[in-house]
Amino acid sequence: LKTLFRNSTGVPVHQYVIRRRVELARALMGTTAMAASEIAVAAGFSHQSHMTSMMRRVLGQTPRDIRGPDREIGPKLPQSA
Repeated sequence: LKTLFRNSTGVPVHQYVIRRRVELARALMGTTAMAASEIAVAAGFSHQSHMTSMMRRVLGQTPRDIRGPDREIGPKLPQSA
């Protein structure tokens, strides 16, 4: 079955799944205000650092590169007085 999948798509199953998750995460980053950790879970990654490393590997970009330095990446922490 995995051979048929690879022959029809040109990539192994795991690589295909990771690429689809990265594509979903990139789309969510561009269209929602969700925190990166929430996007990671929504896209099927076990945690934010795994999503970040896969985005860097597949896209050559990190979540900060995609969202820009001015956009919030994680949850907003309370400011101390």
